[in-house]
Amino acid sequence: MAVITRSAAALRGEAVAASDTAAAASYAIGILLDAVKARDLLVSETMLALCWHDAREQPFRAAGYLHALFDREPFGVAPGLLHSDPTLSDTERLRICIAVVLWLLSDHDDEGISEFELVKIAGWLAVDCLDTCQAKWDDREQLQTMLIDTAGRI
Repeated sequence: MAVITRSAAALRGEAVAASDTAAAASYAIGILLDAVKARDLLVSETMLALCWHDAREQPFRAAGYLHALFDREPFGVAPGLLHSDPTLSDTERLRICIAVVLWLLSDHDDEGISEFELVKIAGWLAVDCLDTCQAKWDDREQLQTMLIDTAGRI
């Protein structure tokens, strides 16, 4: 819980180690991949740490982190391995990335709901705000505002 709390604070401007954000994001991505029956896809904590390095100095960190998660593709098929199922579509990958950011921006102090359930709720909200995210993609300030507002619904 301490890693999640530190990672959530980081998206709002606090300093945190890349290993914390990588561990928190990896946890959420695992749940979200399981929900879309993509259990065999791998999550790279190294790539997740690089995503945090990309975002940490940006003025709109949550939006920057979302961009980095989508651009760096920290989950998928391991290079060189044959994969019988098609990989996730760009839309599904973006939805998972949005859900991770929404979850981190949500209130983690509610003792009545588990982090697992919060991740699932973030996944459902990501579907609702997917079109808005795409429309605001190039304006990071507006994207960040929308992400924070949507996370407030969790």
